[in-house]
Amino acid sequence: MICRSELRKFIDHHFGGPGNMARELGLTIAAIKRWDATPELMLKYLLQITDVTKCTVMDVVEAVEAQKKANG
Repeated sequence: MICRSELRKFIDHHFGGPGNMARELGLTIAAIKRWDATPELMLKYLLQITDVTKCTVMDVVEAVEAQKKANG
């Protein structure tokens, strides 16, 4: 069974995957995948993420916090 990270669940739900998110935000897929280990890096793109998607600031912050908790 494949266990997706908390951030990956968020990315899949709001963008359809890291490839789409990378295109929308002008990033590389590798940069987005690094967010699993250091989820705080995602917050740098908070305004872009909320502008592109229908999610709120709190949705993004909750995803980051969930990933931090999952990382231990």
